[in-house]
Amino acid sequence: MKWKLCILFFLLPSLVFAKDNITVTGKVLESQGFHNPVPFATIRVLEVADSTIVALASADKYIYDEYITGSDNQKRYTGEFSIDLPREEGKYIFAVSSIGYEPAFMNVDLTQLGKREYLFQLGTIYLATASKQLDEVTVKASKVKFYNKGDTLVYNADAFKLAEGSMLDALIQQMPGVELKDDGGIYVGGKYVDELLLNGRRFFDNNKQLMLQNLAAYTVKNIEVYNKRGMASELAGADLGDSQYVMDVKLKKEFMAGSSINIEGGYGSEDRYLGRLFAMMFTPKGQYAAYFNINNLNDSRKPGQQTSWTPEKMPTGVRKTISGGFDYNVKTLDNRWELNGNINGETARETDGTDVVRNNYLVTGSTYDYQFNRSRNKSWSLNTKHKIYYKTPKGYGIAAEPFFNYRNWDNYSEDINATFNESFNNVTTDFVRHIYDGNSNGALKSLINRNLTLNRQDGHALSTGMNLWQGIRMPGTNDLLVVNLIGKYNNRHDERFNRYEINYGQDAVPAQTVNRYFKNNPDFNSNLAAEVSYSRTLARSMVLTLSYRYDHLYQKAASDLFLLESLESADDFLFGKMPSVFDYEASLDRNNSYLRRETDNNHRITVGYSYATQNLHIQYNLPVTLKQQQLDYERGRTDTAFTRKSVVFDIGEALFDWRKGNHRLIWSWGLKSQTPDLVTMVNFTDDTDPLYITKGNPDLKNALQFNTRLQYRLTNRETRSRMAIEGRYSVLSNALSQGYTYDTRTGIREASYYNVNGNWSAGGRIAYGQPIGGGLISNLFAALHTTNVDLVGQDSPQLTRSKIYNWNFSDEFRAEYRFGKHQIGLNVTAQHDRFTSNRTDFSQQNTWTVQSGLNAVFELPANFQLATDFTVYNRRGYTDARLNTDNFVWNARLTYRALKGKLLLMLDGYDILHDLSNVSYTINAQARTETYRTVLPRYVMFHAQWRFNSQPKGKK
Repeated sequence: MKWKLCILFFLLPSLVFAKDNITVTGKVLESQGFHNPVPFATIRVLEVADSTIVALASADKYIYDEYITGSDNQKRYTGEFSIDLPREEGKYIFAVSSIGYEPAFMNVDLTQLGKREYLFQLGTIYLATASKQLDEVTVKASKVKFYNKGDTLVYNADAFKLAEGSMLDALIQQMPGVELKDDGGIYVGGKYVDELLLNGRRFFDNNKQLMLQNLAAYTVKNIEVYNKRGMASELAGADLGDSQYVMDVKLKKEFMAGSSINIEGGYGSEDRYLGRLFAMMFTPKGQYAAYFNINNLNDSRKPGQQTSWTPEKMPTGVRKTISGGFDYNVKTLDNRWELNGNINGETARETDGTDVVRNNYLVTGSTYDYQFNRSRNKSWSLNTKHKIYYKTPKGYGIAAEPFFNYRNWDNYSEDINATFNESFNNVTTDFVRHIYDGNSNGALKSLINRNLTLNRQDGHALSTGMNLWQGIRMPGTNDLLVVNLIGKYNNRHDERFNRYEINYGQDAVPAQTVNRYFKNNPDFNSNLAAEVSYSRTLARSMVLTLSYRYDHLYQKAASDLFLLESLESADDFLFGKMPSVFDYEASLDRNNSYLRRETDNNHRITVGYSYATQNLHIQYNLPVTLKQQQLDYERGRTDTAFTRKSVVFDIGEALFDWRKGNHRLIWSWGLKSQTPDLVTMVNFTDDTDPLYITKGNPDLKNALQFNTRLQYRLTNRETRSRMAIEGRYSVLSNALSQGYTYDTRTGIREASYYNVNGNWSAGGRIAYGQPIGGGLISNLFAALHTTNVDLVGQDSPQLTRSKIYNWNFSDEFRAEYRFGKHQIGLNVTAQHDRFTSNRTDFSQQNTWTVQSGLNAVFELPANFQLATDFTVYNRRGYTDARLNTDNFVWNARLTYRALKGKLLLMLDGYDILHDLSNVSYTINAQARTETYRTVLPRYVMFHAQWRFNSQPKGKK
């Protein structure tokens, strides 16, 4: 009885709202040229017998470009339409007409539809242009930055004032409610954007950074954010829960036909240089793009813009890169065939230097690590992925996606590390290197250990595979059968030479001086998977999905460690010469060499439910996985084989999304199990790093994480204001943690894997944004509490729970005002962190970080533009006075437009006042860390950008 009530609870909302209608969908396009959507297309449904009008619709189902307040003449039609007809057998005539076009007629027979078939796809209707056209009408008024149209959030690119030469990333950073992360991740209203599209199509396999850094902002018309249905939902004509949250970049009309090229080159102080080429070409069937980059900037700052950049985000080292690629996306005019893919490569050389000062929290006191790393790295990579997709109007689709990735690397590094019982100022590499020379007796008395290490590593890795997807809509229904076959293979070959020298305490004679050679191969894994799912349409807008997936995974990894204490030619290897087989084969360290073979067979059954109407969306996914894992592991005297069976219950994000008028309420939650790596459950000892010895733990359990989010949104369409209130909670049970005991005499840590409880977080945020006159104001307030738990011991196997409690409060206020051709902006961000602990030796931290600044873009006489920003970064409350800093940062760009804006000459200045700091600060349950990076924040660069655009005849 209880399970019947549960099913009724899930299905009741959809049963209440279900209607027995048939939805007919189609698209109206021009028959000439690039087959653009037809504006003002009207669709009349007529009875065949007497031409009685049964239904009337317009091809304006989706987006309006309401850039101009109060205007109805700026609508942009996609050409798509849908008509709901009563479930009655009959034959109809669809009459399609629009001003300036010849009418078209299509006979439609609905008599063959099944009882559970709720969608009929009409296809594309082409209209020919009439011989006489009406004159165009232009309406001018004030522009708005963003608005909502149905489920789509639209940003008007022309309403944002940017510095000349800006790329897409600069535009996205200005959009209210949007957060752009350093790795290219995009969040809108706190929700992660799954894909970044170009004109509705994938671009470089969703490599967001490529589009963000190469697509010129001046080519963009608007940016739309919405939920895009997946292949299965499009084929079935119903929401099957495979939609993705996407950001779709729409180009201006003049850049969607013909070809366009953007070329940029520059040179600056400290030998900084930049070269960039980005080209696009559009045809009626295809979209093509190519890029080439060469630079050593390693910098994301944008003069004159409001960004989330802070001194802590300064990149470290000098990175020289050369990259290029090609992307294509081709569709036939009947939308049956789609072919897309890309190929790109990169070569990089990086020189880096990072210094770290760490205060380790122990049971009876603290120790202090001073770490100095210098590295030189080289790498190159090649990646390609392609997709071919075929579908029919009757509901059959098949897709194949092969991919191949390869990476090669050659790295060299030097580490100079020392650990003390006391804290010292002005510790340098020379200080640590020469601490036994007799000039540092005071520090020598406090020294626990010193470690000098050299590393040389080279290797390569490849991954390849293919996905084969097939969907079949059942005749007479909107039910869908999907079969998915997956094959993946990964292979890695790695070799490393390591030399280290360790001293303990005041003993100047090294306790260990070792040359070691690591041979890490073979190392490969494969995954063969098959998945079958069936989605049944129970009622209109309600779908129940049952799926089964089988995964077979195999992994083999070997690592051999050879001790070469007597090797005289170690220096040769550091410069690329490998030791001979005769030198190392007899010196195998069996205790730190291993062979791992693992086979996993996983069976997953998922029950999914989806109900979606205009006002309500409910979605559940309830997967249950049976894991059968078998491990064969050899290491020293350990030769073990065991099998582990477990049942894992996961709940993918369950969603309740309700909206009415200007109000929207979203509640989501999920439950996820985390299974420990089988090797961590083997009773082994790894002392490859003599200062950090790791042991396995056979008693590990699965971790379980619960997340939930509740959000309320209010949109006022008259004032165009938007407000969102959100609360979040997350708890991690049996968290997989690596606790350790610390030997205060030698500085050696002995670590193992444990399950730890007590990790959780809770927080909320309030966001508000509203246009005011010629400007915009927005504010984001957020609060977050986090409890982190780790295990730490000292001079004893007994571990103590170390808890760090963090309260974080932040507020970000942004305002901008546009007057004439100029724009000025204000940005104030304040953040407060309060760190406390259950440890008696922990010093409570109450830190403040305030970032306040102005930015402006001014149009000057004689075709000049000035973009500038001035920001003050303040930090207070740190126990180390060196971290309580004030940084005054001024950046600027002066641009001259030549050849009617086709040529831009730009002069950039970064950190003009030379006041940036290179220190970052982090804290967790085990340590407080200060990081000093090798950076070059101050430089000047002159660069030029040339724009070229060519359109076919008749399109200009």
